Amino acid sequence: MSRRIQCDIHGSAPMACAACKAEPELRAFVQAVVAEVARARKKFPIGKNPQALAFAEESGKLVKATLDRIQKRGKAEDIHKEAVQAAAMAARLWLDGDSTIGLRPFGA
Repeated sequence: MSRRIQCDIHGSAPMACAACKAEPELRAFVQAVVAEVARARKKFPIGKNPQALAFAEESGKLVKATLDRIQKRGKAEDIHKEAVQAAAMAARLWLDGDSTIGLRPFGA
């Protein structure tokens, strides 16, 4: 009996999945974002957290890390770290909503 191979991101057959055909770096980024969302939800559970403000903060950190790199003061790793965190907060804003501004979670 042969074992069916599934996408490790969302479980579909790899050949049917656009993400599975993507560059390995993109898949690694998406996996890092998923892990960061899980970590952030443990630290800051869904509730009265200002998700929109947290996203703005993380986006600002990404811009700062990029500017620091342009000015030869920062490292590429800092940009990668902040990009993952900004993407995770964007995902949380979309998925979890933001009760402080009346934004309901996706699907609610």
